[in-house]
Amino acid sequence: MEETIEQLVLKSKTNPIYTYPLWKKFEPLYSHWAKKLNPIDGTKEDLYQESYLILVKAVQNYKPEQKVKFESYYKLMLYRWGRDYYRKRKEVVIQEEESMDFWSQVPDEAEGIEAQMLRQERLEKLEKALHTLSAEEQNLLLAFYGQRESLKSLAEQQGLSYKALASRKTYALKKLEKFFKAF
Repeated sequence: MEETIEQLVLKSKTNPIYTYPLWKKFEPLYSHWAKKLNPIDGTKEDLYQESYLILVKAVQNYKPEQKVKFESYYKLMLYRWGRDYYRKRKEVVIQEEESMDFWSQVPDEAEGIEAQMLRQERLEKLEKALHTLSAEEQNLLLAFYGQRESLKSLAEQQGLSYKALASRKTYALKKLEKFFKAF
């Protein structure tokens, strides 16, 4: 007779050898979880290992008397950890983008006339696209990309939360993207 999850949880609290069979029962959950976090460069295995460590912690902290199913408790812990993991990964990407030097990407005057004309066309398209945005959105994007101000400092200046300002930036960029797709 196969043991239920609740039985394995109770056994795992006293004997860690039962944690692995318990973890195997959750394979569809942690596989989906790892896939959802969109791992790159072989980090999927790391996420599997992390899901096991989260399971061990969940078993230790689980209190059956609270009348919450262990499956729900573990899933909540997994997805909270995943949310934090995703945010940290996103911050790293943002920091890498911020470390790029804007002026090093501006082409020099020695480029050919065709390249200069293409660049001028792109700038004109960008200018038209920026005019489709509200003044607030334009100022936000220009301050963030042009003046290299951080979202945190911009949010403080405007009396907004970081998350609200980040959402506004994302929305403005989506508007620009729609403009360029339609153009």
